[in-house]
Amino acid sequence: VGSRRRSTTVVELCVAVVTERTPLGRTFRGLCSHYLADAGTGRRVKMWIRPGSFHDLPMELNASPRGVFETPVLYIGAGTGIAPLRGMIREREFVRRRYRRRRRRGLNEDRLGSGDDEKERDDDDDDGGYCDQILLFGCRKQTEDYLYHTEWKSMLNDVNNSFKLLTAFSQDQNYKIYVQTVLSRDDNAVFLAKHVLERGGAVYIAGGKKMAKAVREEIVEVLGRFLDGGENQAKLILKRWQRRGLFRVEAW
Repeated sequence: VGSRRRSTTVVELCVAVVTERTPLGRTFRGLCSHYLADAGTGRRVKMWIRPGSFHDLPMELNASPRGVFETPVLYIGAGTGIAPLRGMIREREFVRRRYRRRRRRGLNEDRLGSGDDEKERDDDDDDGGYCDQILLFGCRKQTEDYLYHTEWKSMLNDVNNSFKLLTAFSQDQNYKIYVQTVLSRDDNAVFLAKHVLERGGAVYIAGGKKMAKAVREEIVEVLGRFLDGGENQAKLILKRWQRRGLFRVEAW
């Protein structure tokens, strides 16, 4: 389910239609996914909402013109795991845009009162280049499974966004690349260590259980490289992050 703050009457779903084959060769269809796929326009569907793992999203902004979040967030998802992460990304961007609108309105009112018609300059902000929303997304093939790619491209092209995108397409080359593989690369490992250990950033993971387990293990291994106490200290940090709501996993 993806958040849509622009409307209070719309719920967006991201569903993979499941058609698989068992080890014995029997084909089976996902009950819920095919039910939704076969439902025609106008069909009423009964549903209920269960609380998930993601709540208390850090929303505090600093006082800069761009409106940079005090707590950066690294979102890691594969396949339809992108849905809740997309909801959180959009939620924070909604809050950022609202802050900017209110700030511009306040500045304009101040200038009208003082007679100063000088325009606000975004380059007055010293937070340029700092990314507080980082998405690491993985899927099998870029041409087939890259969910919401136009939305991510639009965010990357928007100079007012503090957004960074990392991708892992597992079947687009002769060797497998998964999200945990991307995390292990030297430059990204340094970034991850700074994100958690220096900036106090949050990490949210969504997708399959195997992926989530592998990503957690990779995070522990990477952080352990930069800590005197190694992986044991990294595990303690993640436990502390969990208690503070800065490390959460939604896996199925």
